[in-house]
Amino acid sequence: MMDVEMNLALSLLVVFLLPYFAMRIHHKKGLPFGLNPIIICYAVGLLSSLILFNEALNPVIEGIMNVTILLAISLHLFQSSFKNLASFGKPLIIAYLTCIILAGAFSSILCIWHQDKIPEFDKLSGMLAGLYSGGNLNLSAVGKSMGASNELITSALYSDIFSGTFLLLFLISIGPFCYGLFLKKGKKEHEDTEKIEQESSLFFSKPKENIKGIGLALITLGFALLPFAIPTWSTSNQTMAVFILITLFSLIIAQTNWVKSKYQTTVSGDYFLLVFCTCISLHADLETLIVLAQKLLPVFALLIILTMVSHIIICRILGIPREETMVAFVAALFGVPFISQMTTTLKAPHLLTGGIGLAVLGMAIGNLFGLGVGLFTNYLAGIF
Repeated sequence: MMDVEMNLALSLLVVFLLPYFAMRIHHKKGLPFGLNPIIICYAVGLLSSLILFNEALNPVIEGIMNVTILLAISLHLFQSSFKNLASFGKPLIIAYLTCIILAGAFSSILCIWHQDKIPEFDKLSGMLAGLYSGGNLNLSAVGKSMGASNELITSALYSDIFSGTFLLLFLISIGPFCYGLFLKKGKKEHEDTEKIEQESSLFFSKPKENIKGIGLALITLGFALLPFAIPTWSTSNQTMAVFILITLFSLIIAQTNWVKSKYQTTVSGDYFLLVFCTCISLHADLETLIVLAQKLLPVFALLIILTMVSHIIICRILGIPREETMVAFVAALFGVPFISQMTTTLKAPHLLTGGIGLAVLGMAIGNLFGLGVGLFTNYLAGIF
């Protein structure tokens, strides 16, 4: 009994303290290129699982995991807005929508093609569509709502980190030259007077604003949990309904200006996302994870190549410039953190606002889009 209690105490320390220190080190720019808090939490979480993993703790860890992913979704979506969509520019919006549609279509096709190697192929297709329209948070949310195994979710996240690192290095090095061989260069524009500043304050550096934001997310979560009160629904249907409701409720609340002016939610959302990442690593079977990751990497590689090539071809046909094409591609496949890096590489600061805006909106629609692709993939597989 003492062993279980000691493991629980140590596991909780890892789960809640590791994300805080990872954020702190990142804030002080103490991480080398290629590392970020998400990678640290996954890596340390997996190493900790070799020592702390105990099946008796699974219900506790899984409970924390389910709550924190829902809170992270709600807190992040509080920052989304549909008001300034038209100001992002028609070419950028078209390039972004084209990219996520291609990613969703190829996710479905490739997962059906590999269904003999991947038992949860339909769930993976939905997770990939969520990932390449919003980000890691959407991949995890779609996976949890569709009942995917922790090993599949974690393997997909690690495969994304591995493949995404090489893709990002390509995009910020010779990517502009390669894209320029097929696409025209956009006109130079002056930098927007409006500066985009990401929140740099640490978690709880503004206690009142953080606590108020978390409180609002908890209230939203309370209403979103109503499907669990319907006894005639299966657990899978209840779970899916909860993720859909938390997304819709958070998006509705996000359109009110008082949320953004009175609540700090982005940093809190990042923290709960990292707690979730740590939990899922502690909760995963390392041996199964490694085997799955080896099977998933070819799918990720093919998906990226097919999406990129098709995206370039369509953008060329539509006459969309290189800069808008690349920023839209990064917004879809990488999300908010890498938009500024891409616009700096392209010397196109005027696309920063639109790129970040589309990445945030992608996070907002990623859950529903991913669920739709996953269900459609399952339907197609049944036909063929």
